[in-house]
Amino acid sequence: MAFSGGFGVTAAQGATNPNNDFQVANPPSDGISSLSWSPTANFLVSTSWDCEVYCYDVQANGQAVPKASIKHDKPALCSAWMHDGSAVFSGGCDNMVKKWDLATNTPTQIAAHDLPIRHLAWIPEVRLRSVLFSRSFLFDPIRSDPNRSESIGRSSRPSPIDPVAANVTKPLFLTLTIVIRPREPQVGLLVTGSWDKTLKYWDARQPTPTLQVQLPERCYALSCTHPLLVVGCAERHLQIFNLSNPQTPYRSIQSPLKYQTRCVATFPDKSGYLIGSIEGRVAVNHVEDSLASKNFTFKCHREQADIYAVNSISFHPRHGTFVTTGSDGVFNFWDKDSKQRLKQMQKCNAPIPCGAFNRDGSIFAYAVSYDWSKGGQDPMASAQGGNNIFLHATEETEVKPRPPANRVGGRR
Repeated sequence: MAFSGGFGVTAAQGATNPNNDFQVANPPSDGISSLSWSPTANFLVSTSWDCEVYCYDVQANGQAVPKASIKHDKPALCSAWMHDGSAVFSGGCDNMVKKWDLATNTPTQIAAHDLPIRHLAWIPEVRLRSVLFSRSFLFDPIRSDPNRSESIGRSSRPSPIDPVAANVTKPLFLTLTIVIRPREPQVGLLVTGSWDKTLKYWDARQPTPTLQVQLPERCYALSCTHPLLVVGCAERHLQIFNLSNPQTPYRSIQSPLKYQTRCVATFPDKSGYLIGSIEGRVAVNHVEDSLASKNFTFKCHREQADIYAVNSISFHPRHGTFVTTGSDGVFNFWDKDSKQRLKQMQKCNAPIPCGAFNRDGSIFAYAVSYDWSKGGQDPMASAQGGNNIFLHATEETEVKPRPPANRVGGRR
């Protein structure tokens, strides 16, 4: 969808909106932590440090109409849509994930960690063909008669537990697990990464995780293009998973970048991933060693001697090019295959902590909001009205790949 009819004419001008993009009305009141688009319509969700999750209906004329919101107990840090656009998942500093059913406007807690949930992703390609129900009960051998029959429905059967044969003399808890195989398999699995150093997979119908994986450090970044899942952790750890075997990392490596990982993004063709760091640098990495000759890094989001963090990376859904957003208040479009910057946009008056393309790539939404990279003493930390969401109508020259330039690629 392309905006029509005077795109951007109602947006604020000047340093607040130097790219003349459409400004979303009623933005969050505190730092904006994530943006995500519905896979079926132009509905945009944002999460914020004001503890709210907001949903906007982006119309054809560029106006974004606030539709609804829900609240977490503490700052909300991440969001993801269900594959059919019926629900939104959000997580944050209250250590829980809420599933927001948009049809009923009802949020329900479906997941939890011991510490804040930094990232999550919905994986629709996973098919759950069985459901586990577990029930625990207390077995007391003193009161149990192994020869007694218990009536169950119309039949009677002897107790299956013989305390003498089992050499059981004290009460103990037993767990009965029932496996139910529905006619139609459940579509989708939620994965959550936390500062508690765990990665958990959730069936949204169950209160306990389907699988839990220990991470080497706190989760700082996560991206998934099934079956490739990449998790960036503290101390520059990277965990690469093949979701056909999700309990064990396919590879565990150190980031090729020298400084802390801020974001990751898996390639659309699943052959590799991008890494963004706090040092204004992006690494293009491939999963297999046979493609290592195509790996390289490049500098970005720098202004003379000042170096800024790369806060987010998003791939265009049709062209496979990508965009980076930075703490310098700039977003850039790139083509990794030709190793070129396609376009650098004008600098905003505050950092850009996150950004995302809509489902067809015709709109790039980005937040202009203080990211606390300079601490609480910076004037932006106390500025009023400094949190905004903008909608940029992408042009072909910004996102379409170009032929390789006549130069030698590599680290620069």
